[in-house]
Amino acid sequence: MACLSYKLPLLGLAMASCLSINAVVAQEVPGSPAIEPQISDQKADQKVEDTADLESVASTAVPDDAELQAKGARIGRIDIKVVDVFDPENPKESGAVFRAANYLHINTREKTVLTQLLFKPGEPYSRHVLDETARNLRARRYLEDASIVPVSYHPDTNTVDLLVRVHDVWTLNPGVSFGRSGGENRSGFQLDESNLLGMGKAVAVDRVQDVDRSAWKFGYRDPNLFSTRWELAARYHDASDGDLQGLVIEHPFYSLDTRWSAAVDGSNETRMDRRYEQGVAVDQYISQHKSANIQAGWSTGLRRRPDHVAWVQRWTLGYRIDEQEYRADPVLGTTVLPEGRQLHYPWLALTWFQDQYEVTRNRDQIARTEDLYIGRSLAMRVGYAAQSWGSDRNALLVNIALQDAYRLSERQRLFAKVSIDGRRESGAWLGTVFSGSLRYDWRQGSKSLFVLSLAHVQGERLDASQQLFLGSDEGLRGYPLRYRSGTQRSVLVAEQRYFTDKQILRLLSVGGAAFVDAGRIGGEVNPIPGSKSIFTDVGLGLRLGNIRSSRGDMFHLDLAYPLDAVGADRKVQFSVSTKNSF
Repeated sequence: MACLSYKLPLLGLAMASCLSINAVVAQEVPGSPAIEPQISDQKADQKVEDTADLESVASTAVPDDAELQAKGARIGRIDIKVVDVFDPENPKESGAVFRAANYLHINTREKTVLTQLLFKPGEPYSRHVLDETARNLRARRYLEDASIVPVSYHPDTNTVDLLVRVHDVWTLNPGVSFGRSGGENRSGFQLDESNLLGMGKAVAVDRVQDVDRSAWKFGYRDPNLFSTRWELAARYHDASDGDLQGLVIEHPFYSLDTRWSAAVDGSNETRMDRRYEQGVAVDQYISQHKSANIQAGWSTGLRRRPDHVAWVQRWTLGYRIDEQEYRADPVLGTTVLPEGRQLHYPWLALTWFQDQYEVTRNRDQIARTEDLYIGRSLAMRVGYAAQSWGSDRNALLVNIALQDAYRLSERQRLFAKVSIDGRRESGAWLGTVFSGSLRYDWRQGSKSLFVLSLAHVQGERLDASQQLFLGSDEGLRGYPLRYRSGTQRSVLVAEQRYFTDKQILRLLSVGGAAFVDAGRIGGEVNPIPGSKSIFTDVGLGLRLGNIRSSRGDMFHLDLAYPLDAVGADRKVQFSVSTKNSF
């Protein structure tokens, strides 16, 4: 069964280029910002010239970071430079089409950037704080890159001036989609703006239709509510089989040294769920999930000890209501109806992680700056639901995740993760998922990387509403969606990645991959007599990085041949899909 998923733009980065291909359905509220020309007056032109002058002297007139910090230098003037989607100073991006795209694009406002800085004039100069701020800025969908450099030093006042340089991407992403997977069609369209009027707010409206349901999806997200550190996110889905409403208001730990956080959220979702065997739906039922949560967190901030990696420890206390109800399908009926749950419980969470990051390129993206976490971390949350607090049972709820990174040599790294998520009732683990993964990276050169990854997931007394699948979505690219289901799954992927400097119309970066996938399913539901439990495939792939769009998607065009499929499934699988990484 062929797998095809492709998204076609209605409007591109410019009127003539029309190549902002989009995928991944956004879950955020519609918006159609007014298109305003970028006004260039004498004052604005002078500021750009001043900024360029500051950049030109940055490497010669300023002491290095160590000397500035030893002197106790303080921050003076802060300049913001927002680079257009296409850099007019680059001869390859100065054509009429690129200029038109810049004209139509509303640049990120200086105030939007200033709101997110972790430093202010008069505060001590710290390279660590500058690097963390740049990392936070790069995490915003509407920015392709960000850097912060000292540009001038004033000995008389012991102050240093800084230049914050950010690079915009195209943020208005309309498009239509169509696809076919596992013999079923899917289609839709979306209108997504992730930097409304240059203020960093995201709005979107989507229409999707697939094998499970058709739905309208609306969403809105404001990462700096009223120019504060508070964030707001809202979403609403109107589907053929139900609906969803969700709201989150949060003051996060927005920096490593932030001392407190707070949040309140709630959601209500109704939909039709299905159970699958060998990729075929064998049962369906109505699922309703209601949840509400309130929490507060505190931290001692970034802690440093001589000859030790700096680390952060955070505690969060909350109270959660989690109710799940299942009803039989009134039309077709239901064979197996999952057991409902009503859990009301306080919970306590501990997060501990090392302050270790590395800036790299050509790992999971093509020719883009990537912030790679290479430290050790622990995230643990424990709650207890009791009948005396309104729950329908007594249960211990546990969620633990650990990860670490190991440097094997100059060019080789190993990353490890393990986690457990489930509940313990009457002396047994129920509805619990244990998972672990290993990833080995071998950097052969600046344009080539070998990746070997192993992921294992194991369920313990899974609820009737939980299923583990093995198929194309789980990394087995030569096989259909939901090809097998069971209680244990292992997937091994060996992939040789190649990166290039080539760009298509300055919109898409180009890369490629050769891969071998192997997967195993255990505890299979109604196994086929004589069928294998291990499946492998081999293939080649083309990768196109969407470098000018806030989507930041990677377009995958793969040819994969299944070595262990039987019957009609034993044929070359061609897929066009989008993912957020290589």
